[in-house]
Amino acid sequence: MVPYNTMVKANEHNQLMLRTTATELIVEDGKVTGVKAEGYDGTQVVAHATKGVILATGGYAANIDMVQETNKYWDASYIADNIGTTNRSSLTGDGITMAEAVGAATEGEGWTQMMPLGWVDNGNLSRGAGENVIFVNAATGKRYVDESAERDVLSLGAFENGMSEETATKLGLKYVPGIFVEISNPSITINGSEDLEGRMYFRTVEEIAEMIGCDAETLRQTIEEYDAYVMGQTDTLDVPKLATQGTIGDVEVDENGNYLPETYNIGTLRMRFQAPSTHHTMGGLLVDVDRHVLNTDGEIIEGLYAAGEVTGGNHAGNRLGGNAITEIIVSGRVAAQAITADNQ
Repeated sequence: MVPYNTMVKANEHNQLMLRTTATELIVEDGKVTGVKAEGYDGTQVVAHATKGVILATGGYAANIDMVQETNKYWDASYIADNIGTTNRSSLTGDGITMAEAVGAATEGEGWTQMMPLGWVDNGNLSRGAGENVIFVNAATGKRYVDESAERDVLSLGAFENGMSEETATKLGLKYVPGIFVEISNPSITINGSEDLEGRMYFRTVEEIAEMIGCDAETLRQTIEEYDAYVMGQTDTLDVPKLATQGTIGDVEVDENGNYLPETYNIGTLRMRFQAPSTHHTMGGLLVDVDRHVLNTDGEIIEGLYAAGEVTGGNHAGNRLGGNAITEIIVSGRVAAQAITADNQ
């Protein structure tokens, strides 16, 4: 509602058309002059633009066919037909398709960013941080990646160490590539404190091992060795980790915040089932620094501008978290300024 209120209050003529699908850009004498659309009830809409059209339609993370067709980065087997997405279901690349129909070029569509923290059942963002959890291979009961690493590293690690379809079926989980087990201390306040069927469980080491089919002693050793590193009792890990925050087991601290290893024990743990989901599509329409959309010859398509995830070239192969917020604000303003300058 914040951007909506900002828009409608900025100018009395501004209007937001709900449940209306843009279908086609209007081109007259080589210039984009409007948009055709269709309302939910079949009403045909024609929006004329006297100065320019800005495409701000987002990416195509919810269009798995498009992700698969453009992919050049991930092993094709990782992007399954039923992979989930953290993004809105409406982000299916329609703006890109409409622009391509009038000659627009694209760049960087081979990269799709995966979000490793996606719920197995629907791909939605599960939230959380890697510094205070461990990711475990369900078959071996061992860590396989630095949980504080970049998203593509975490996703690749999950794909390479993912749960078998047999194990997923036994657990009643929807099978997608890259299902992994996240284990943390129950004191972490995320997703509540009770079991969420098919997503999160509170169990002992032995109960977790029985559920996922790994050796209980190996899993316990994995947790103990990790916690010993966090508490400073050892300075190495089989799988190194750059940043840590808190132990997986329970341990008291003194008045200065120092761990008291003699109080350490492993009681009930939090376990979450997750898998990588499509998150942000770095590729999109080719634009110049003023957000003019360019055609396949590198020339400006008069009257057409683009801002946000619908464009390519800004994030390269691995978008940093939070940068898209800066991009949408800056690129939207730059596009508006360009329209003003072009129509003076």
